[in-house]
Amino acid sequence: MARKKQSQNLTKKEFINLLFGEKALNESIGGITRGVLPFLIFFLSQKINKIIFVAEEENEAYEIYEEYINFAKSKNVVFIPKLLKDNREATSRFILSIKKMLESNRFVAFTSKDAASERISIYREKLELAKGKEFSFTRLIKHISNDYERVNFVREKGEFAVRGGIIDIFPFDFLKPVRIVYDGDVIEDIREFNPYNQRSINVLTKASIYLFSKGNRLKDEFRDAVFLTWNVSLNVDKKIDIKMEMDGEINFDFVPVPSFYSLQKTIEVIEDLRSSGFRIIFVGEEDVEVEKINGLIKENFLLKEKKIAVVGRKRKKAFVPFRSISFSLLEEITSYSELKKGDFVVHRDFGIGRFKGLTTIKTKEGIKDFMLIEYEMGDKLFVPIEKIDRGKKYLGDESSIKLTRLGGNEWNRAVKRAKKDAERIARELVALYAKREISKKRPFKAAYELEKEFALSFPFKETPDQKRAIDEVLKDLESTRLMDRVVTGDVGYGKTEVALRAALRVIVNGKQVAFLTPTTILSMQHFEVAKERFASLPIRVEMISRFIPKSKQKSILRDLRNGKIDLIIGTHRLLSNDVRFFDLGLLIVDEEHLFGVEHKEKIKKMKTDVDVIYLTATPIPRTLEMILSGIREVSLIKTPPPGKQPIETTVEPFNVKRIKEAIEFELSRGGQVYYVHNKIITIEEEKAFLNSLVPNAKILVLHGALDSKDIEEGMMKFINREYDILLSTTIIEAGLDNENVNTLIVVDSQNFGLAQLYQLRGRIGRRDKKAYAHFFYTPYKVTEKGRERLKAIKELTHLGAGFQIAMRDLEIRGAGNILGKEQSGHINALGFDMYAELLSEEIEKIKKKKPLKIKFFTEIDLKLPAIIPKTYIEDESERLHIYRKFYESYSIKDVERVVEEVIDRFGPMPEQMNNLVEISKINVKMKRYRIKAINFDNGKLYIKPSKDTPIDKITIIK
Repeated sequence: MARKKQSQNLTKKEFINLLFGEKALNESIGGITRGVLPFLIFFLSQKINKIIFVAEEENEAYEIYEEYINFAKSKNVVFIPKLLKDNREATSRFILSIKKMLESNRFVAFTSKDAASERISIYREKLELAKGKEFSFTRLIKHISNDYERVNFVREKGEFAVRGGIIDIFPFDFLKPVRIVYDGDVIEDIREFNPYNQRSINVLTKASIYLFSKGNRLKDEFRDAVFLTWNVSLNVDKKIDIKMEMDGEINFDFVPVPSFYSLQKTIEVIEDLRSSGFRIIFVGEEDVEVEKINGLIKENFLLKEKKIAVVGRKRKKAFVPFRSISFSLLEEITSYSELKKGDFVVHRDFGIGRFKGLTTIKTKEGIKDFMLIEYEMGDKLFVPIEKIDRGKKYLGDESSIKLTRLGGNEWNRAVKRAKKDAERIARELVALYAKREISKKRPFKAAYELEKEFALSFPFKETPDQKRAIDEVLKDLESTRLMDRVVTGDVGYGKTEVALRAALRVIVNGKQVAFLTPTTILSMQHFEVAKERFASLPIRVEMISRFIPKSKQKSILRDLRNGKIDLIIGTHRLLSNDVRFFDLGLLIVDEEHLFGVEHKEKIKKMKTDVDVIYLTATPIPRTLEMILSGIREVSLIKTPPPGKQPIETTVEPFNVKRIKEAIEFELSRGGQVYYVHNKIITIEEEKAFLNSLVPNAKILVLHGALDSKDIEEGMMKFINREYDILLSTTIIEAGLDNENVNTLIVVDSQNFGLAQLYQLRGRIGRRDKKAYAHFFYTPYKVTEKGRERLKAIKELTHLGAGFQIAMRDLEIRGAGNILGKEQSGHINALGFDMYAELLSEEIEKIKKKKPLKIKFFTEIDLKLPAIIPKTYIEDESERLHIYRKFYESYSIKDVERVVEEVIDRFGPMPEQMNNLVEISKINVKMKRYRIKAINFDNGKLYIKPSKDTPIDKITIIK
């Protein structure tokens, strides 16, 4: 007999009535499962005007909030996050939620126990600003100074900046900051702007800015609301306790049912329940032939008494959104490239000196700005600002830096040597990548349904950057050109999932995948993740490591040769001569910089005819060089996963009391601790010291002098929580994934490199739990460079700081190697920036790019003042940055864009800048026509062409 097709949508009222009927309200409700909660809250909201739902954990409260709004589609629903130190987004959401509740006669709020005890902010005043209306400039500054922090440039909510007649402010309830442009005390313009590049994006006619003051605790302020508590003890006047146990004043008989991310498995559950006589109601938008209701569901459930089953595809995990600052790749790199007073500077013609700042000199033609550089013996060089493109910040090993002597020949010799070296390296680079360009492969076709189901089974919601990286990798695989892509992002940002999506595409096209990791522990962790992700598919995943018995290794290698294994994961063991593939299509390399030179050479040979993905948290200098040279493709995952919080970082002198408190706090919340002591000779003494501080803690000691098998077995015991504290050397820095460790203590941190400190800190804060990093140092042992490193690690705590750390590390430790061969001598002699420039020029020459792409230097002296007045742009580094933008423009449009940006950000340009604009345009034409110099002297204009100047072009003298 044919099954009757049912696919009608229930109304919310019908659905709620089926579940709860007309039950009376009581002080406690029992028999409620997790999946029922959003529907029960909706049922109660029809009878109670003001509801505040409180869960123990913030993430659970947020998930139930999401499920509720997806079902209820109501406007008067808010989520109240707990306040976090230095997190203005959380503060903003907290303030706005409270504001909405205070203004409403009816609402449903969701929060955690911690947030319910916070003191709330109540808005006391609203400032109405409108275009063309008068509002005192000084009065506005005075009003906002109490609630907003004054900064140079506004990037986050709760900040404001003043420049000339412009006030930038980022109100707590705005999605973007606003720029208020004044003419006297009249508001001339109001514009939204991009906080990252500071450019205006939208014109507004008015803006309302709220001012706030502190009120009572949340639970005391809303005495007329009913608090619904879920597994929480809360002392309030009106509340209803909701619990799973059947001991409430009123009880239901809900029972949980297994839930799956997979739609196919969910349909199997539906069929089983239907065959048992249950009436099925499907929650979700998928096309399923049963009664339906729209919404999200965390956990399927039955109402046994009425034989009703409520089933849906298990929703993905949700976390409270924490927004963090993120910059584009180029912004990340250039933000560390601008000169500051005291920096070492490389002048292309005169060598390495120390930048002493911008200096203004009165000349015959008027006032001019010069870059002042100090060289050996205190010699000073005044560089006209129009030659700013000759001077770049020195990035290299500053510990061995030697200032150039003006008038000597050593600089020219160093440049010649480096140029010759750059030419050789460029040829190697271009040859390697040209070979990959011309090596054609069969495209990997998409298996849409299978890939869609695999994506749905990922328990987390992909971030926008992660989605983009997945799309870029899959697009590369669809191409006939071999892929050579770097996927970079901070620890825990989802790089592994990007690699597994690529692996699936390659495997369903009949090829094999090799996943190479630097340590056995990492291999095991990747193996567990891959096995779980591919569990429902006919894909065989294996691992080869020292933990695998020799006999099984032989069997695995035989099956690998015969094509019976789809994905193999392992360390450099995969690079051994006895490892052969049936048909390798994709190589995934995790943290390549942790492999030795010999292994890197083998990887290089292995990758010549397969697609390659490199995963890295801190791009090594070589990778950066390739990115900057435009040879290697890069996917940058800079968006933190939802719920990931910045790691709270402290840097302080060695302090026994603070160490004891940090360990006891972590152990009290059921966590574990990494304690890094990088001296093997005294590590047992350190263990005795820790035993005296926390006698009940189980301490595991690991270091590089132990047998590698003992290290890995110890690591596994620690991961399995057999120990509380791992006391070790830096062996933990290589990618250990243990979400239960959220406190890191590093002693003698002044002895570590910046990348090392960053990698160590990356071992904690892997999920949504708040993590703490404590870097202790010995004051009398701290060098100037060490102080810089510690300052940098403390500064760069915002999420996604990996790229900036890599750039800082270039500054402090010097650039690494290219193609596996040490180039540090030449890089440190010239500075990374200039060496990379030479290398880039050589690559472009070999590739026969248009001459315009190769840097061309001009000289222009028209005896005209061309200056940015200090009164217009006060900040020296910003003035320098704008000068550089003008003089490094390569088209008239570039110059016009700079003019637009300057007016937008700083207001109308003063007359003194008109000459700067015109000279910049002339400079652009000089570069286009390869004119070396233009000078005006004694009423005559002198033009000096180069051998590439097209003399027949009449436009050069117009």
